[in-house]
Amino acid sequence: MKPISRRQFVRKGRDALIVGFSLHSGISPAIAWSQTAAPPIPSAKPVIPEELDSWLSIGRDGKVTVYTGRIDMGTGIETAFGQLIADELDVPFESVKLVMGDTELTPDQGKSTASSNVSLGAQPLRVAAAEARRTLLKMAADRFRVSADELDVVDGIVRVRKVPSKRISYAELIGGRRFSTKLDQGTVGDLSQTLSVGRASSEGTWRVAPRRQVHSAGRCSRQGDRLIPLCT
Repeated sequence: MKPISRRQFVRKGRDALIVGFSLHSGISPAIAWSQTAAPPIPSAKPVIPEELDSWLSIGRDGKVTVYTGRIDMGTGIETAFGQLIADELDVPFESVKLVMGDTELTPDQGKSTASSNVSLGAQPLRVAAAEARRTLLKMAADRFRVSADELDVVDGIVRVRKVPSKRISYAELIGGRRFSTKLDQGTVGDLSQTLSVGRASSEGTWRVAPRRQVHSAGRCSRQGDRLIPLCT
């Protein structure tokens, strides 16, 4: 057979059906490698909805990383979620970063739909942020030996209201470490379940509200920076 160039092969063989096979026994090296390669190392970060660390973390630099199974389809959800978290945690919007739709890092929140991404997707994030803020205030209160009612938070800095010189940042409290805190009731999963909002009453008990009331977990449930029950 007379050898032909690749250009000639493409021109002359564009209408041909080419079938290839091999008489070599066994499987190809590429397939063999893929079957013997080490399995992927699972992420050290939890993705269980009941774990606070599944939803957000605070770095040593004070930056807040939020993990959501939802994705932004051009409707501005990334910005909206960031604003909600910044408001709930009392941190600058610029310090919030979202990780969206990464199945290795984010909890499974079901499908992303343009019409309900905010109404459903933001709820567990807000609950997690509320619980994170409550936990951080308790840590600061223990550090300064005061009650949480005596603390203010501005831009991620916790201050003793009557002694402003006593202050500590979120980064100093927990930066780079885990909260190791559970969200009560497994509330960020099934839509038919209730949501346990991260607000403590004066008796130290929890208020549990139907999911439809979770929008009340924001500013209306806070008087200044005093932790109070969820308003209804």
